[in-house]
Order: sequence, then structure tokens, then C-alpha cells
Amino acid sequence: PSQTGFIGGGHVARFDMELWPLGVKEENNSLNTNLLKIYPNPANSIINISMDKRIIDVIRIYDLAGSTIKKHKFEHNFESIDISDLDHGIYFIEITDYDGKSSIGKFIKN
Repeated sequence: PSQTGFIGGGHVARFDMELWPLGVKEENNSLNTNLLKIYPNPANSIINISMDKRIIDVIRIYDLAGSTIKKHKFEHNFESIDISDLDHGIYFIEITDYDGKSSIGKFIKN
């Protein structure tokens, strides 16, 4: 079907688009964030991560550009991570359990 889109400057273009199904099976591959705690937030030198009833496998910390800053492999449901070497700013933290389920949170480094 034809679609109408705006190019800018008040100009209108007409183009044809065909949508194809991807055939991707949707799965819920995220952790229940109610079970996840990241504190203190904001943090100065240490962040603590705990989960109820799940064992953390890997923790990754990313900067705002999406670059991996730290990666830790753990075997417990509570861990502390030294972040004293990080610059001040906002970071994302991805926690993955042994079932491959993950959750992404955010913390601020003071």
C-alpha cells in the first residue's frame, strides 16, 4: 500500500512500502525487576546488587554510548561492585542470571 510521508520544508512524498513478517518467536527473556535491588543510587564508590531467589551469573556496566565498561561473573544472589574508577555520570547495568534472563537498570556515579 502507498504511504504518504513528509520530507521537510512542506514537501510531501508518496512511496510504497511492503511489510514482511520476521517470524521471530517472542519470549519473555527479562528478569522480574521487583526481585532486583541496586543500591545506593546515586553511588560514590560501591554499588550493591541483590536478587531474591535467583543467582546472578554476569553483571555488565555500560556507559551512555553503550560501551561495556565492566563485566563481572558472579555466583551468588548478592554482590558489591567497586565503581570508584568510573567517571561521574549515568551508567546502565545489565544483570543476567543462569537461565539467561536479564534486566537492565540505571545508576548514577557521583
